[in-house]
Amino acid sequence: MKRTTRILMAFLILGIALFATWQFISYRQKQELSKEKNANMALFVRLEPIFIPIFARGKVIENRQFVIILETRAGIPYRTTLNRILSIRTLIMQDLTVLTERSAPNNIDNIPFVKQQLIESIDRTIGEGIVWGLNFETIFTSPPVL
Repeated sequence: MKRTTRILMAFLILGIALFATWQFISYRQKQELSKEKNANMALFVRLEPIFIPIFARGKVIENRQFVIILETRAGIPYRTTLNRILSIRTLIMQDLTVLTERSAPNNIDNIPFVKQQLIESIDRTIGEGIVWGLNFETIFTSPPVL
């Protein structure tokens, strides 16, 4: 009788240990899936407005205000974007200024071309895969202030 009780207790303890191990493994798998989902989650960073004067024949003919939103991913890309936000903004200002001097079709009026150029420039300077996308929230054009 004692032997049977000991065997039953051993099976009971073994069953509890197996159940606890199974629960722990499934919990870890859920954590890994959650990390993978969060790593691919898109995050957006809105830049301060950027003002670019448009020149013609040495005079300012209009002013443009760009509000740009950068798309990045959670984790290292997002932290890098936040840490380098001033560098990114300065880089975008320089590129937009250069694009104002170009003639059509590859100038500042060709929005798809501008987006492509800005992303390529950010990839070269900050690192590839840090900024995944770039959108213009608003582009406001105003006459020059005399």
